[in-house]
Amino acid sequence: MSQENRRVQMTKRLITDAMTELCERGEPVAKISVSELCAIAEVNRSTFYKYYDGPEDLFGEIEEKFFSELSAFMVPNVNADIATGMREMCSYISQNKRIARIVINNNINPNFPEKLFSLPVLQNSAEIFLTQRFGKSLGEGKMKYIYLFIVYGGYHMMRAWLNGDSSESYEEIADIILTLLNSFGTR
Repeated sequence: MSQENRRVQMTKRLITDAMTELCERGEPVAKISVSELCAIAEVNRSTFYKYYDGPEDLFGEIEEKFFSELSAFMVPNVNADIATGMREMCSYISQNKRIARIVINNNINPNFPEKLFSLPVLQNSAEIFLTQRFGKSLGEGKMKYIYLFIVYGGYHMMRAWLNGDSSESYEEIADIILTLLNSFGTR
């Protein structure tokens, strides 16, 4: 790797660390200024704009990196059952709590939970689970509602876990979600 590439990586890391620090302080991404980021990262505004269009662009890159690394972590289990997929996702989030908190707490995209749960390993395992649990009896429309219930319920449980004292292990959180899922379709 050339000296220039290392310098670019170091500069981008400093800017990313500045964004991370501000987000951890509770600053909403929309209120973070380029000047603030540059002051913390100790870089010029022109340097910032060389790599990013604005704070939202930087946050988007942080989010994409989170999804990319989560996907890579979970790929070995892409055809796994729902229990394995859920445990793997909770394990990754537990191991990367700092970045997970930032991405989850500062995300203004209302479809973010669907994006998170549409990772191939989770989507595949959810589709398998729903088909096994309900077959084709409910139809596609009702299955979509159940899927959204799983997505948003699981997401908000994880968010509460990340923002709480996190005294529960990732296995416990995954098991709570799985217990709820396994109660679907039973009477």
